[in-house]
Amino acid sequence: MKSWLRLIVLIAVMLAIGSYVTHLDRQTKSSVTGSVVHQDYPDIRIRNLQLTHTDSSGHHLHHIIADELRHYIDRSTELDNIHLIMTPADAPNWYTQADHGWIDQKNKLLMLYGSVFLKQDASDTSPAIETISRDMIIDYENSLAYSMAPATVLNGGHLLSGTGVDIHLKKPVQVRILSNVRGSHVIE
Repeated sequence: MKSWLRLIVLIAVMLAIGSYVTHLDRQTKSSVTGSVVHQDYPDIRIRNLQLTHTDSSGHHLHHIIADELRHYIDRSTELDNIHLIMTPADAPNWYTQADHGWIDQKNKLLMLYGSVFLKQDASDTSPAIETISRDMIIDYENSLAYSMAPATVLNGGHLLSGTGVDIHLKKPVQVRILSNVRGSHVIE
């Protein structure tokens, strides 16, 4: 009889220990899944990227070429050595080159870091427009490019420089220097 009693007590103790271990395991799993983990490493990395974005009719809106793309969960996408070609429907192409950049989560803004070169091809009515600046934002949705850094704009023989630039990329193209404006105009 004592052996049966010992066996029942042993089984009860083992069930209690198993129940306690299961309870701890559930608490650990719920605390891990309940917390948000931010990654310091990319979940996607692409080298020699070439990405084309088109509208519903197949017209090229922009084409991105980069040495490397790094995507981070719940953050943004980072790019190195960027070449961006924007193709407005009613104007010549815009070419952009920058050292580094990132694209926001909604793919609406491209922030370019370091030296930025932005150029529009010449058209029948206007010579090429070249802009040299730093740390520029390209707003795809509104067809804008802007920077608060020193900027230089060349258009034919005309030169404007100052601090901050705001460029409306669609026709009619508008370029505004925001402050400390200096310029020269070549009369032909």
